[in-house]
Amino acid sequence: MKKLKLFGLLLIIAALFTAQGGLAQTPTDVFISQQGDEVSIYFTNPITGLSIVARIGGFSNVPNILEAFHLTPSGVLYQNPSDGTLRIVSANGLVSSLVFIPQQLENLRGISFALSEDGNTIAWAEMHSLDGVRFETSLFTASLNGGNLRMLPVLPVTQGSPFSRVAVLGVSNDASLVFFDLEQPNVVRGITDYFINYQSLWLYITPRQAYNALPLEPNCHCPAQIANDGRTFIRLERPVLGKSYRIHTWNLDNNTDRLTPAFDTIYQQGGDVLVSDDGRLVAYSMGGIEGVSANEVTAFALVVADTSAGEQRIINAPNGQRWTAMAFINENQELMIVDSLIGATYKLDIASGDYWLVADKIWLGQLSN
Repeated sequence: MKKLKLFGLLLIIAALFTAQGGLAQTPTDVFISQQGDEVSIYFTNPITGLSIVARIGGFSNVPNILEAFHLTPSGVLYQNPSDGTLRIVSANGLVSSLVFIPQQLENLRGISFALSEDGNTIAWAEMHSLDGVRFETSLFTASLNGGNLRMLPVLPVTQGSPFSRVAVLGVSNDASLVFFDLEQPNVVRGITDYFINYQSLWLYITPRQAYNALPLEPNCHCPAQIANDGRTFIRLERPVLGKSYRIHTWNLDNNTDRLTPAFDTIYQQGGDVLVSDDGRLVAYSMGGIEGVSANEVTAFALVVADTSAGEQRIINAPNGQRWTAMAFINENQELMIVDSLIGATYKLDIASGDYWLVADKIWLGQLSN
């Protein structure tokens, strides 16, 4: 088993870095595993196989463990389930709090946040209860070390926004663009709501000090993603007929868009969207089959789309596993994927659908050291 783990780690290194002409220094692979309500975070040297391990508890009611942990340049950011505070586990295993979040504790009812792609900038919403029904929400941005802290102007008011939560979707590396859902329904997420959906997506543009609704918003209560440092906006939209999604891709730099048609499928939900660096390929997960009860183990599938060709298809749908695409690798010919149900990492060939195990834990990514 130790040989298998080490082999898996070496495969990850080879997959991600060989094409770049070798390593100037050895990065650190970051994995997580869950046992009951306890999550272990592993900071692993891929050459020696040795790990520094941090263990934290309280994660028994998390719908998808991948939604709770976020890679930063120096470690892993997570939201403490017991009090909602944000904490960072550094590569040496030490845990520290982001003491500048929240800015106001009184009547605080929730925090939603997102990291920039480079992991150095955070945007967050603080939702405060006014009377038990209505919310007053403030948006902020800051560097992850607490510098450059800025409170954004008062949010736009729509018919539903006073009674809704705000869900932050993304922020650009320089904090000039902040993306958020202004009308996230204020309901408890059901156990068969496998993915996060967004209702009415907006953008704050810092140089203009202006809020704008994103194209065609409000749209469906559907998945979305921001990629390429805020230049690409992806919406999975429901077709007129059928249960799947068409993919609507916008280039926000020049306000152009393209549609990838939906396809027939038995799956009813989708999400966990990943976009390639060139914006051409989109991978996402699907799950939930009509007639399957909440007490049954539902099936999931992985979809890959070529948006320039206008095609998408299910790559694989293994029984009893929930795959999430983590990274396009090897010139977009392969994917690093993880199974959050079993707790494992695989490498998948997009053309053939073949895959093989590379680690028996969930891979979050790499720290460059």
